[in-house]
Amino acid sequence: MSVIRILIAEDEAPALNRLKRQLSQCSDIDIIGQAETGPEAIQLANELKPDLLLMDIQMPGVNGLNVIKELKGRCLVIFTTAYNQYAVDAFEQAAVDYLLKPYDLTRLQLALERAKERLIERNERQKHSYIKAVTGQRSQYLALTEITHFHVSAGTTWVHCSNKTYLIDQSLSCLEKTLPPFFVRVHRNAVVNSHKIKETQRQLNGTLKLSLSGVDAWLTTSRNGARKLKTYLDNLSTV
Repeated sequence: MSVIRILIAEDEAPALNRLKRQLSQCSDIDIIGQAETGPEAIQLANELKPDLLLMDIQMPGVNGLNVIKELKGRCLVIFTTAYNQYAVDAFEQAAVDYLLKPYDLTRLQLALERAKERLIERNERQKHSYIKAVTGQRSQYLALTEITHFHVSAGTTWVHCSNKTYLIDQSLSCLEKTLPPFFVRVHRNAVVNSHKIKETQRQLNGTLKLSLSGVDAWLTTSRNGARKLKTYLDNLSTV
């Protein structure tokens, strides 16, 4: 995370000017807009897509608490206010911080560091929620929740998603280290999304045949893969 893109929502000119002076002394921030009312804050947040909204609670039109509800987590929020009675409500709405006016530069910088840490965590979660696939000269990012399985054929790894197949530049062993636990290695050549399993059929040799949502053909596990899958599913049933 390099630069935090900030939207300011403040209807009092002295407080706005003071905040902008303080922010001018902070590194790695970019003020991309400012709003003077609650509805304007919502509109600009939706249009500009800031990383962080620095917002007073007492805003004309729509107060800050209702603004954060309307934005539904699309950006982080730090409240700046002269009223301490809203702090509990603010943190219940997942505000990063709650600055009581008049706050000094050190306190503002601490809040910005907290926001930066939260953004880094969010970016890491998002990075691990998708996987990059290649089709010709195009790269696409597939949501892990939509993927049914991965398989290897002739040394090439393929990912199956929404009835389509894509090439990816990772081995199954590397994928196993980064995929969430609901992906299970059921064969040396296959990893399945256990959430996509519709039916299992036990075979006489100790393997399983798997029917996956959106996949016409059945997949066959190895004996070890069948044991791993059974253990994972059994553990789920006991939670």
